[in-house]
Amino acid sequence: NNTATGCNYGVQFWNIPTTTGMTYNAGTISNSVTAGVGIFNVSASFGNATGNATINIQNSTLTDNAVGILVIDDASNTNVSGLILNAHNNFISGGTNAIKLVGQDISATIHTNSITGQSVALNGSSYTGSTPVAATCNWWGTTDPSAVAAKITGSADYIPYLSSGTDTDTGTAGFQTTEACTTCTTPTLTSSDADNTICSGTEVTFTATGGGNYEFFVGGVSQGAASSTKTFTTGALTNGQIVTVNVTNTNGCNATPTGITITVNTAPVVTAGSYGPVCSNAAAVTLVGSPAGGVWTGTGVSGTKLAGYTFDPLSGTQTLTYTYSDGNTCSNSDQTTITVNTA
Repeated sequence: NNTATGCNYGVQFWNIPTTTGMTYNAGTISNSVTAGVGIFNVSASFGNATGNATINIQNSTLTDNAVGILVIDDASNTNVSGLILNAHNNFISGGTNAIKLVGQDISATIHTNSITGQSVALNGSSYTGSTPVAATCNWWGTTDPSAVAAKITGSADYIPYLSSGTDTDTGTAGFQTTEACTTCTTPTLTSSDADNTICSGTEVTFTATGGGNYEFFVGGVSQGAASSTKTFTTGALTNGQIVTVNVTNTNGCNATPTGITITVNTAPVVTAGSYGPVCSNAAAVTLVGSPAGGVWTGTGVSGTKLAGYTFDPLSGTQTLTYTYSDGNTCSNSDQTTITVNTA
């Protein structure tokens, strides 16, 4: 480890002549004019480097350098296959860029760093390699997805990212964290209806898992702002509507599981009919509802679905209910009041 302040470069690596690599560990570099750490593969005249050179920058603090770590792979260097950068457990704060990559043959793995205070933290606009920079599990100074995205240019995989910049081991050099950060989990969406076939007006509860915030959609229309509520209940679905949910986490994970298509069968239109008024000593009133084949209930009602139903006027004025269920097991009901006058 070492300390450098106010230099053009704090430390430089030029055309490393070995595949075993080199490590900069637990150092402190600040206020460098060009870069805190410079890593170069340029003209072969600077050295006879061979193979893929690995440079490890770890457990260090890089503060207010114009660029924290600058990596340049120049096509003029034909003696070197490429550069491998491993940057982890560093504090990189201030400056224009935390890490800047220039060229093609660069393999960069940037994990578990605290990277804050730059307008563009990871500058890959001049990186022309075919493989995205591996930059997951870093703290970028915010958990706002749009703010994090704005800090990164070029091709990079940076999600998931850390949700906190707390150093959990101040006795160890560099940035240390106990926050678990691996991959984004796959969220799920289920409904309370076993076969997702319901009758109109039936309430269904949808439950999502695998995130911190959930925004539900019906037919592509948001049902409210994202919140920590995992469930959504509605009785207003129509046939063929698809219910989806957008699931987000504070570590940048954002996913939409497969939506659920609901089949909605229309409830039958039921009419109980009108009867009376009748006298209390009148004969039993035959009850006929529509569609036929339903069930009558209420005081004074007797009969069966097969034999038919009647109402006994001796029961006095009553409100009766006719209920009908169709072949989709959807049901509806209607009521009628029979007024009975005392004889």
